[in-house]
Amino acid sequence: MNGKDSEAMRISVVIPVFNGAPYIEQILNKLNSALTAKDEIILVDNNSTDGSPDLIKKLSGSLNTPVIALHESKQGSAAARNKGLLNSSGKYIVFIDVDDEVEPTRFSVQHDFLEGHAEYEMIFGKTLRSDTKKTLPPYLNGSAEVNPHQIGERILQHFGSTPHLCAYMFKRSFLNEKKIVFANELRTGQDLFFQMQALFQATKVYFLDEIVYTYVKRKTSTTTLTKKKRNGNENAYNQFKFIKSNIELFNIRNSESTQRILALVNTSIISNYRDYIYSMDIGLSKKAGLFKAFISDEFQIKLKLGQSLISTVFFFRKNKIAKKLFYVFVSQKILHQLAKKIN
Repeated sequence: MNGKDSEAMRISVVIPVFNGAPYIEQILNKLNSALTAKDEIILVDNNSTDGSPDLIKKLSGSLNTPVIALHESKQGSAAARNKGLLNSSGKYIVFIDVDDEVEPTRFSVQHDFLEGHAEYEMIFGKTLRSDTKKTLPPYLNGSAEVNPHQIGERILQHFGSTPHLCAYMFKRSFLNEKKIVFANELRTGQDLFFQMQALFQATKVYFLDEIVYTYVKRKTSTTTLTKKKRNGNENAYNQFKFIKSNIELFNIRNSESTQRILALVNTSIISNYRDYIYSMDIGLSKKAGLFKAFISDEFQIKLKLGQSLISTVFFFRKNKIAKKLFYVFVSQKILHQLAKKIN
């Protein structure tokens, strides 16, 4: 069961920390000004080597808001967040990252809404990206109740334009009842899988049309752009494979919805593996051959399309017409064959 049984606190803010020393003081001061003595800040160190645990201990004594310092030896934000969730006692749960920025008023606004509307399981707001100055999700405008299943399906279709995990406030009792936790098996995308578990099992969700969180995109020089893109496609492919293998955790209520969601997942598996192959430093005909072999291995379907057509689609990958060709003549053909096979 997630969290402690008693709900002595109002809000538990869970923060995984891995080498976050440059940001700890700033985030603690901001949270201390926004929260009260009836809230709690839970920082979970995840094998930091920069003195983060000592800094947390040093700073926490001077704050009005109680601070709980924990350690999680299993590497990864999923394990750290699960440790924080397990040790939380707040009625409501918020997850944030140590190096991002929060809007201080979001806590009282989201808390007061949920307190006044007991039928809602969660509320989320907008997130500002520091690099593009765009807000997520871009398709919602105006504070209102939203269909959680539609938001969940949107995540499957558009990973890059989804609500941010750290823009939510969840009822802890809801997370406990549905046994929603972060997936340690995923290297990336644990936050998206967590969201989908919550959204597909929720009945009432509210969208707050205000920026509540800023995702700070930090530069890295450890990989080239091509390698990052290739790894991104491979990671997305693995995420969708994991979703497909664990779709029962969504507790989807009817077979029609399950089939629709499986179609979205399969489409994403196909397109992300296609893009992963495209990023390889090999000829187009080899890429086409790899793609056909992948479809055969993944879906046990023999793709009856010429390699020249697939090669053309790979070559003109960024062309709108070629994208349409891919989805009409490749993705949809595969999905149609797969549907016939299932039925």
